[in-house]
Amino acid sequence: MITYRNTLTGRTVDRPGPDDVMDKSDRWERVGADGDVDQREIVRHDQQARETVIPPRYDPSQHTVAEVNEHLATLDPEERARVLAAERDGKARRGILAAADPTDNPTVDPDAE
Repeated sequence: MITYRNTLTGRTVDRPGPDDVMDKSDRWERVGADGDVDQREIVRHDQQARETVIPPRYDPSQHTVAEVNEHLATLDPEERARVLAAERDGKARRGILAAADPTDNPTVDPDAE
């Protein structure tokens, strides 16, 4: 028998065995027979949190023009648009923005021969 305690209400629920949904939830914690939180579960949740850390988003301002252009060539359209928007809102380097969209560069006439 495993006892879970709701972290918001304090309500406890007994389950015949481990419950994956409750184990993954921030609202439920396993408690021992004495009512204390099961320390093994705290460690397990900490390990899960470390494993699911989302990497930081690519920040073009932290890279050279050549690095950003190389990175842009590897991206899907949605992430490419996000990186270009970050560049436009940040340093707005012509070497990146003009290479990404020559029609967006006022110094280049796309119809010129």
